[in-house]
Amino acid sequence: VQDEATICESGLPYTWQGQVFTAAGSKTLTLQTKDGCDSVVTFTLRVQKATTQHQTDEVCDNQLPYLWQTYRTRSVSAQGSYRDTLRSRLGCDSIIYTLDLTVYTERLAGSATMAQETCANDEQLTITYTYTAGTPTTYDLTFTPQAAAQGFSSVIGASLPANGLITIPLPQDADSTRYVRPDDYQLTLSVHDRCGYITDYPLTFRILYP
Repeated sequence: VQDEATICESGLPYTWQGQVFTAAGSKTLTLQTKDGCDSVVTFTLRVQKATTQHQTDEVCDNQLPYLWQTYRTRSVSAQGSYRDTLRSRLGCDSIIYTLDLTVYTERLAGSATMAQETCANDEQLTITYTYTAGTPTTYDLTFTPQAAAQGFSSVIGASLPANGLITIPLPQDADSTRYVRPDDYQLTLSVHDRCGYITDYPLTFRILYP
């Protein structure tokens, strides 16, 4: 005689005729009928197991709500660990979806300094940038029209050096006979963080006669 059952994994251990199943499988027993005859019964247990799909993601707070795709679309509005379950027709857990979501909320905080005076025949200016919060990624340099007229070129979307030192070449002719006119100049250092926020640092520098 063949007998069988299908259960959810959560139904383990399963007992049949005093036999304990801790996993799917088959067991054969010799049982007696009401008439006292031997009856050989083979029992097969099937277990519906769940699979797990784990996801880890990082977003900025300006990207919320986060749309999490499981067997449906869920809207997640805060950092945390989440779980969603697709059930089978038997009511068993079929697919377990888990999400660990990190949300960045820290704003960029830092400072920028540069030498107040530089000789016109020096090779470069140096900006020293340090930060105490957030994660800077790229920077822009925007010069005033006065500085641009002397050959200073704006910089857009440059990668921020790991050492925090931003160098600016001093414009001069190839034969080094014409230098930047001695004067006071201004520029703006704009630092972008990983969430797209921008912090501006207005800076002033003076060019001296060589």
